[in-house]
Amino acid sequence: MLRLTSLLSLLLFFVACAPHKLLEKGKTSQAFERAASQAERNPNAKTQTLEVLAQAYALMQESDYAQVSRLGNSSSPTRWEGMADILGRLDRRKRRIENIRLSTKRVMRVDQSSEPAYAQELVIAKREAAAHLLREAKNLLALAENGDMLSAREAFASLERRDRYASRTREINSLSGRAVYLGTMRVALDVRGPVSDRDIDRIGLAAEQALSGEWVDVYPLNAQGTSDAHLIAELHIDNPYVAPATRNQTQDQYRRVVEERKQVGVDTSGSPIYKVEEKTIKATVFTKTIYRQSNADARITILNAATGRVLKSRDFNGVYVFEDFTSRIRGNRDALDGFCPPNLNKSLSSPPSIFAMEDAALEALRCAVPRINLGSMVDEATFVAR
Repeated sequence: MLRLTSLLSLLLFFVACAPHKLLEKGKTSQAFERAASQAERNPNAKTQTLEVLAQAYALMQESDYAQVSRLGNSSSPTRWEGMADILGRLDRRKRRIENIRLSTKRVMRVDQSSEPAYAQELVIAKREAAAHLLREAKNLLALAENGDMLSAREAFASLERRDRYASRTREINSLSGRAVYLGTMRVALDVRGPVSDRDIDRIGLAAEQALSGEWVDVYPLNAQGTSDAHLIAELHIDNPYVAPATRNQTQDQYRRVVEERKQVGVDTSGSPIYKVEEKTIKATVFTKTIYRQSNADARITILNAATGRVLKSRDFNGVYVFEDFTSRIRGNRDALDGFCPPNLNKSLSSPPSIFAMEDAALEALRCAVPRINLGSMVDEATFVAR
């Protein structure tokens, strides 16, 4: 019974999703896609499927081309992009129907004689859309040349959109490169501190990665100087501090009452007589601990490269902790009732050297370099004319 119900449900589902049913419900695009897929998979597609496909095709072409006409009557400069996108869809759908007509064995009646020349109109729309986007990019770049970074980024986006409608030229590549240059925040990173050059390099690299992002280029100060920078990121590392090792001992008492059978005599037959007595057993667990901690502190400061004004500052730090312990038992172990202290009778490790502790703290500092969104600090950056 359950299987029969499942089969009936499946049958009803397929009937409801049949192309003609979808078309009756006004789901024209779904009806078209389902009918087209069936016709493409099966050259012997039913006549009903082909009729639904033809009806859905006519309705969709008419609706889409009406949008093209409305956009054509608009005065908006962006109309060409919309027209090109819709005309491309119309042309692809037309070619798909033509391929289906050629492959099916039954006659598919579709009147395409009165359809507009989508391909020709598409060429014009693409040309006009590309021209509009190029003009838009040039206007935005003119603003960018006066220090408007956001306009440079918008110009780059316009040139990227233009690629959908026309191929790249040397001029477009040049304009795109200029937009990237004018829209990118350049940050000179200066890392200093009483640490080794190796530590300066590894923490500086971490800072470069943390501060870099879309439209943000971070480079070492000594590589290019500040002449081309909008911002300066100063990262000062303090000398790591290593605390003296501390040793500590704690003790935990354990008590347990157990029953002990003890012989107190014999009976008349000579058999032993026992007495059960309660006995308290005790044990003490001693735990020795050795602990050592190292810290590395740093501050990152963002400044306007031209004025030296501090825009943002953030402190961060790295911490490394070494800890080891051992346990031993004095007394009756049965008092622990099966519990076994960790690191029992283990030899305590010697704490790392001061050098190793400092290195570990600096590594923790490297991992703690904060991320700062410099790309949003457009208003605080001073324009650098080049």
